[in-house]
Parts: sequence; structure tokens; C-alpha cells
Amino acid sequence: MQQVVIGTAGHIDHGKTALVKALTGTNTDTLPQEKQRGITIDLGFAYLNENITIVDVPGHQKFIRNMVAGASTVHIGLLVIAADDGIMPQTVEHLHILNSLSIDSGITVITKVDLVDDEWSDLIVSEVKEIETNTIFEDGPILKVDSLSEKGIKNLKQTIISLSKTIKFKQGKEYFKMHVDRFFSKKGYGPVVTGTVKSGRIAVGNKIEILPEKLIAQVRGIQTHGGDVQEVKSGDRAALNLTKVDIKVLNRGTTISSPGLISITNKLLANLSMSPYTSWSLKNNQRVRIHIGTAEILARVKFYRKKLDKNETGNVIFFFERPVGVTVNDLFVVRSYSPMDTIASGIVLDIDFLDNKEFIDNCPKDTFERLRFMI
Repeated sequence: MQQVVIGTAGHIDHGKTALVKALTGTNTDTLPQEKQRGITIDLGFAYLNENITIVDVPGHQKFIRNMVAGASTVHIGLLVIAADDGIMPQTVEHLHILNSLSIDSGITVITKVDLVDDEWSDLIVSEVKEIETNTIFEDGPILKVDSLSEKGIKNLKQTIISLSKTIKFKQGKEYFKMHVDRFFSKKGYGPVVTGTVKSGRIAVGNKIEILPEKLIAQVRGIQTHGGDVQEVKSGDRAALNLTKVDIKVLNRGTTISSPGLISITNKLLANLSMSPYTSWSLKNNQRVRIHIGTAEILARVKFYRKKLDKNETGNVIFFFERPVGVTVNDLFVVRSYSPMDTIASGIVLDIDFLDNKEFIDNCPKDTFERLRFMI
């Protein structure tokens, strides 16, 4: 079985970290600030079994950037909602983010059921079904648990394992691509980057390209689930030990890939879908935050219409404030510059295009149709 990545999501203090600990025995809050403040600030990782990794992401609004970074390579979303609080602002925002990315399916978990009666928890389930309409969570499992007593945890674990077996992984010889979500230097080894392999495979001794700097490095060693391996493939959580690279060029948001295959650009053409939950309108030349892979990039938007309102779609151009490595069909999330709210999601249509109204407005979203249109 290939490795499957499960990503938690939900409002702050709704019990995501406690749930992960109940499932795996691992407390993913490892930073001193996290322990002192009692909230998850950065990404945490735990293993359900040898084939399933759980990424625990922050729920606080200030750490949405880290949440998107964690969700960018998740296969199954775990939307966590506390029974005593119910649906909250970050519940809806995280739901939109998970639904905007290439996530196969979702499980909804109602936590802290020990704090409410059955009638109240049933009411929460009804409200959840309403907001999950037309999302990856629609018709998905909704389970009730208490992480402290571990009531419902066994059933949740079995549901995760069963659903993981249904994930369809891409086959074929794709180019290697991985978005870096963590990096560090290990004494005696040098720079190490971690992430989930987005496509292709990589082996010890292979050369990789670091983007957007376009630097070439070599893979000295690979670990997955804490053990040394010779190769990792699409869907695997991986830690790559690199040689011939200064750790100062690495950061969360770096992309590593097979050399010479990914273009570096400061603009892209995309099809944008405004969130059904947003109160924002997107206007020409508006400054926004683009979350693509594990990177957050500031950009200006350009399009040939007055504005885009919630639930509307349209083709737009983004001009980035710094270069980024992207490929056609990459998915991304758009957040407002200030105050920061998730307002839209998009798919990359092209990075080499004609900047005129007819071309921009008529460039199709479907890959085959788009290529035919280009010819």
C-alpha cells in the first residue's frame, strides 16, 4: 500500500491535537511556544501506522498560512468540530481550503461529545451537513468521539484505514516534484528538507533542482516514517538529505523537482472560483496572498471585467512580487491581503500567454481543451 497523508483542520481549541494523540499516541505540539500557549502554531506529524501519516495543522486564524502549507499535499481531510462550540469561522475557512485543493475525500469528526447531550450533538451533525453540501465532505462519514476517554476513537481509526485503501494514486513516470514544508540542518549530514512527494519518484544519488533559485543539488539520503530507504514516490512523506547546497537558500515554500522541468515565472493565467462563504469582491489590481504548494506569495490580480463576487468564476492574471516555480494545473488558494480571509481558489491555466481580453476570457479550464485552444 502506498503512503496516505491525513490532514486535520478546524477551529482553534476544537481538539485536533488531542484527537491525533488519541489516534497515534503522539503529541504533535512540540514547540515550547505551543506547549506554553496550548495551541498548535506549526505543522505537527504523527504516524497512524506504517502507511498513514497524520498532519496536525494550526486552527488559529493567524496561522492559516501554516495550515494551507500542511493541506497542500493531503489525501484525506479530517474536519474537526467541537460539540460544545459547533461550527466556527475557521471551521468554514478550513473547509473551503480543503475543498479547493487536490484532496480525495473527507471525514468529519465531532469531538468533545462528553460535554453535550445526544440531542445537542445531533443538532451539530445537522448543521455540519448543511455547510458540507457540494464539498468533498458531502456524503462522507461523520463520527462522534471523546479523545480523553477514547470513546469512538477505535471506530474512527478503522474508518481512516478503510478510506485510505480507496485512494487512487496517479500512475506513470511523472517528473519528481515536492513542496518543502520543513527544513533543518543535521550535524554530520547537512541540510534536510521534508514534504510529501507530489509526483514522480526520487532515489538516493539523484540530482534535484531547488526552485525558484534554480540551484542543482544531490540527494545524499532519504528517510520515510523514520527509516532509511533508497527511493520514495508520489504520496510518500519524505525527508531528503541534500548535498552541495547552502541551507540559507531553503525555506518553507521551496519546491524541489527533477532538473530543468519546472518554469520560473512572475505571472500566471488562472481560472478562479470565488468562495461561496466570502464577503469579499475581487477587483482589478487588488493585492492578494497566493498560497501555492507550501509557499505564500503576494500578488496583484488583473482581469477584464468589473469585479468577481462570491460564487462567481473567471479567468484572471496574477503578477507575483517574487518569482515562483509553477506548472499548469497546479491548484492554489487566494486570501485577501488585509484583513486576511480566504476568498477564492484557482487552477493554473498557463504561464506563457497573450495578455489580451479575448484570449484571457476564453482560455478553457480543461487541460485537453486548453491545449487544443493554444494550437
